Amino acid sequence: MNSRTFILRETFFLLLGELLCSAAIVGIYALLGKLEAGVIWGVLIGTILGTGNFFMLGVSADAAATKAQEQDVKGGKQLMRLSYQFRLIVLFVLLFVFAKSGLCSPLAMVLPLLLFRPLLMVIEFLRKPGEKE
Repeated sequence: MNSRTFILRETFFLLLGELLCSAAIVGIYALLGKLEAGVIWGVLIGTILGTGNFFMLGVSADAAATKAQEQDVKGGKQLMRLSYQFRLIVLFVLLFVFAKSGLCSPLAMVLPLLLFRPLLMVIEFLRKPGEKE
């Protein structure tokens, strides 16, 4: 399987998981009587930022692996380090701006970001043997 196709497929599965968990978060807020527009916006923004961050991680890891295959291991490591720092700064700035804007609930915005690692573990668990790239 092509590495780009693999990245897109994994991002799609992560997005599906994020949407299911986001619906659960909205449902919990509704059951608690705390559902408002800020919660929905927060969950939506958090889901988009988390999925986008994962997609950019996949793209940069693919680029670093390509560099390493071309005998530039040091360049691949540097690319991953810069990608991590850039994504972290962009994520922090966007979270700060959205939290300060008052458009969304900060807690509802951060919760989807915390779910991506457990979702990746579930996706890996559900993967069929021999399906890895």
